[in-house]
Amino acid sequence: MKLKCLHCNTVLDLDREADGGIKPFDCPACGSLNEEPFQFMVAVAPPSLPLEPKPQKLSPKLKRSLGLVIAGVSAVLIGFYLYAKWDNHRRIEEANRRMDEANRRKDEAFYAEVERDFEASRQQLEQIRRDDESGALTTEKANYFKAKVLKHMKEVRDLRDQYEPAHHSASH
Repeated sequence: MKLKCLHCNTVLDLDREADGGIKPFDCPACGSLNEEPFQFMVAVAPPSLPLEPKPQKLSPKLKRSLGLVIAGVSAVLIGFYLYAKWDNHRRIEEANRRMDEANRRKDEAFYAEVERDFEASRQQLEQIRRDDESGALTTEKANYFKAKVLKHMKEVRDLRDQYEPAHHSASH
């Protein structure tokens, strides 16, 4: 068992007692009494064992095998990356196509609504003219209603004209 003297720091190789304990000892180097030897136990490596392992060189066969493994793993990772990129692009294209289709349907519904509104205004104007001709309306009221309906028809026509070129180019 290796113990270190408390007084001179000398490392000593002492025998254990038969009962398994360690008794106080006198240091042979300085003669001092060490009464609590357990406090002074040290681990000393035998001189034949190196404290740090020496680095080992890889054999050419092992180097080649490691290179092939690294190349294979890299190829798999690149494949996954390219697949993910392609799949993401495909999903974006599909989402854009669906959005375009939904917008086209909304545009067609809007155009149909504008056409119905314009037709209703035209019919309303015709009714005002008939009422004016029959005398059911005073000229003043007929002119007032005509002006309102014509103004509304102009707004609807402007909306239709703004939309119509885009609608016809998307249809053709």
